Amino acid sequence: MSSKQQSSRQSQTASPVPPEPSTRSVIASKVSVNENLAKVLQDLSHNYVGIEKVSQLHNEHGQPVGAIRIDFKSDSVTTQILNNGYILIDGKRRPVRPYWPLICHRCQNEGHRSSECPNKPLTEQRVKELLEEQKM
Repeated sequence: MSSKQQSSRQSQTASPVPPEPSTRSVIASKVSVNENLAKVLQDLSHNYVGIEKVSQLHNEHGQPVGAIRIDFKSDSVTTQILNNGYILIDGKRRPVRPYWPLICHRCQNEGHRSSECPNKPLTEQRVKELLEEQKM
């Protein structure tokens, strides 16, 4: 068997690697909590194409933390930034990571954990209630 046939056969039998899910937002850390976000947006717009929004992140008590979320119109820009490992803000390199929203495993909505879900848990009793509601 020729090497061309072998490589063709290997590519057919090799299990495909699923692509990484893409994101259009990054989290930049080591950013001052006193940073003027309008100025940051203006600065980033000069260096990067397609920035939609810059927002300050907060802890569970509502206090600002030293990180910002940067939303882009395209995931190709975020991929490039994430591959670099940093974003330039005011001429300084700031480490970045992808932004993944908090998703509830119970209701599939963003913003809370299943332990904090406002929806009732799906118990046997709850299933009966839902079936009764559908009959009405």
